[in-house]
Amino acid sequence: MTCRFVLSAYASVAPSSAMAAAQTIVLTLPGMQCHACPVAVQRALMRVNGVSKAQASLPRREVVVTHEDSRTGIAGLTAATAAIGYPSAVRK
Repeated sequence: MTCRFVLSAYASVAPSSAMAAAQTIVLTLPGMQCHACPVAVQRALMRVNGVSKAQASLPRREVVVTHEDSRTGIAGLTAATAAIGYPSAVRK
């Protein structure tokens, strides 16, 4: 009985995001030109609901983003970078 209670209690408080699929994409940002740019891009993306990681590279002018595909998508990510002045696109 105790084991069932613990498991059902855990299931009722476990975040649904734990079951969401993580997706990693690479966005190109040709407008990044200074050392502050990657920091600004990372901060903007980390504020997007569902983003768990954002790692920007100035030399490559890109950012690798890990997000939950059920909470945000490419449109939300590119909108976040565009809102701070860095239009982006998915690397092909």
